[in-house]
Amino acid sequence: MSIPEITEVEQRVLDEWEKKMPGVNKETHLDLIRKRLKSTAYHEAGHAIARAFFGDEYYHFSNITAIPSSDYMGKVSYERVFRIDSFPLILRRKTAMRRIIFLFGGPVAQSKVDNCEWELEEAFENSPYDYDSEQQWREVDDIGKSLVLAEHIVNRAWPPMRTLIMLGKWTKELFEIPVIWQVTASLAARLINQGEISSFDEFDKIASTVNFSWVEYPTWKRRFLK
Repeated sequence: MSIPEITEVEQRVLDEWEKKMPGVNKETHLDLIRKRLKSTAYHEAGHAIARAFFGDEYYHFSNITAIPSSDYMGKVSYERVFRIDSFPLILRRKTAMRRIIFLFGGPVAQSKVDNCEWELEEAFENSPYDYDSEQQWREVDDIGKSLVLAEHIVNRAWPPMRTLIMLGKWTKELFEIPVIWQVTASLAARLINQGEISSFDEFDKIASTVNFSWVEYPTWKRRFLK
């Protein structure tokens, strides 16, 4: 049996998998590795494009990777400029809602490329987040992080779960827009080919192929989140 060809990025993913699961090898697991790499690339691209679309002046882009490590499957990193809990209440709520959409952008984009429906209620049930614990931000998944952010939105008009379900629907609507999905796919393809993007200029070269201000997304929703 011939040994399948493997790219440098796929080899890096395989190397990380072998650290976690001895016995994994390219002869028998290459298809699974490629599928996982594609899913991760779209997941991280979804996070990054959702954030680029709505904007976040409180964080500066640092890097994005689809190469797993001991702590994550993939990651988008930003340098924080301000802490959200230092904002006035109305700004804190709007910022929290935008960041929840950034978080939901990952699983929504991944579900589209995996050809499966992302159901928010089911995702909450399967999240490892413990309501009674004080887990650090990095120790919970996207859903758990959204629950942490939801604490900034609590009031009678916008109870957390109602708000999260609404924002989940808005995120799905965003990725149904053809140009948004196109730029997400372009970013994911770059991650599949080179594994990571480590400069804002490289990321912006892809994201700026779309004029986000002209994208047909309901104006009132944009204003609601600004």
